[in-house]
Amino acid sequence: MTLSQKAVRPIGALAVAFLTIIGGLSATAAAQADPIPEITVGPAELLYSDAQLPIYFDGSMATLRQSPTSTTFWHSIPTQRFVGPDNAPLASGLGNTPVNMNGFSGEAWLTNVYEVPNGGGNTLLGFAHREADPGVPSGNFFLGLMWSTNRGASWTYLGDTVAPKVNGAFNKNIGAVPYLVVGDYFYVYFNEHVSGGIRRLSVARASVADVIAAAANGQLTAWTKYGAGGWNQDSFTGTATNIIPNGEQLEANEDYAPDFHSDATYSRALGKFLITVQTEAIGKLLMYSSSDGINWGQETLIDETSDNNFNQPYSFFLGLSDSTNDSREVGSQFYIYFPRKDGQNNYFYDEFYRRLITVGTPVQSASTVNDTGSAFAYSGGSWGYDTNRGLGDYQNDVHYASANNDEFTATFSGTGVTFVGEKGSDQGDVDVYVDSVFKGTVSTFASSKQVQQDIYSIANLASGSHTIRVVKKSGSYMTVDAITVTP
Repeated sequence: MTLSQKAVRPIGALAVAFLTIIGGLSATAAAQADPIPEITVGPAELLYSDAQLPIYFDGSMATLRQSPTSTTFWHSIPTQRFVGPDNAPLASGLGNTPVNMNGFSGEAWLTNVYEVPNGGGNTLLGFAHREADPGVPSGNFFLGLMWSTNRGASWTYLGDTVAPKVNGAFNKNIGAVPYLVVGDYFYVYFNEHVSGGIRRLSVARASVADVIAAAANGQLTAWTKYGAGGWNQDSFTGTATNIIPNGEQLEANEDYAPDFHSDATYSRALGKFLITVQTEAIGKLLMYSSSDGINWGQETLIDETSDNNFNQPYSFFLGLSDSTNDSREVGSQFYIYFPRKDGQNNYFYDEFYRRLITVGTPVQSASTVNDTGSAFAYSGGSWGYDTNRGLGDYQNDVHYASANNDEFTATFSGTGVTFVGEKGSDQGDVDVYVDSVFKGTVSTFASSKQVQQDIYSIANLASGSHTIRVVKKSGSYMTVDAITVTP
């Protein structure tokens, strides 16, 4: 959806310009730089290197949790559907998802979903970014809505809902599409463009009941922008107010560019709304909080790159426990996912990360150590290493042994450990030892291949250093993916 003016532009429908702008104007919203004190931002966890990614990021991913261990992820364009665990979201590709553009020109990027109550679990409202003329310098940008009655296996574009005041150029990109449910309304956040070459971060709204009722009949209802102190601006021709601290900037400058190619959610633990903002060339991903969805402050740094060629567009929230399936509301812990994109030199280069966000006192959580970590030692002559299998392995790699009595050890510090491996028809029995004490023989046989399986777990060890040892006893292979350590 966006491409730096300094980058090599792709050819065809995806050719769009990455908007790069900087301040010089005073924002309408008062700047509040104090971070949210109740929040702890965890370390960046690399999920996929550029070489491992089956996509290049061109929009935030829409998500819908299917179970505690599986989530559907959509990426556009073309709209592709993936299913995977939280730490391997692109594990299983389900191919392109049909989108009926319903007579509208150009392309629509699906970037967020709302699970419709009383829809039997199958009815979804999609929030989309449409480009009427992708790749055309004078093209127009819109926010719009999509509808699905088969849990996102296919979509229909319903139409446009919001446009910037000034449209029709690469640097008028509207963004896409953070949304919130605030009381009885949907709030959608977008990049507003006004005369004088000015861009600001703004909001529009419509009644949830009216939107759903109209969408169920293949129609739209009216939206209004927030401007001049109220909800009184037409969503296509009106002028919206800036709502993010320092969010109003000149389009022509290149170093600081707050941008709503991002996401929003409601934190049940905080009792506040949260929204992410990317900043283009200065390489910071920021998060703000609000009690009403209009007045935003408490700037919190989520990610920063030392190389300012990289930026973090297309972030999105994913809730854990105590969250809605569509992550429009999250609990006391949740993830923010984002690519680090080389937007200034090569738009197609991405590294895919996530950070765990904790509200309140951080709880020490289990940590996963990959099979390539220094904690592992492999003994025996049959060990091999396989990467990029595309099956959903942790960090997309495994070690494997084919000879009986080959073994591995892994040292760890904590009170418990889980050996994570593979089950399948070519796997057999393994003997497990902890601190040199035999714990038993465990079968890893299964009728079908199953990756990232908990093969053996032990808890309530004395806090300190321990060693787990696993010996292959039968079957064609023993496969090692990781260990998970309980502090």
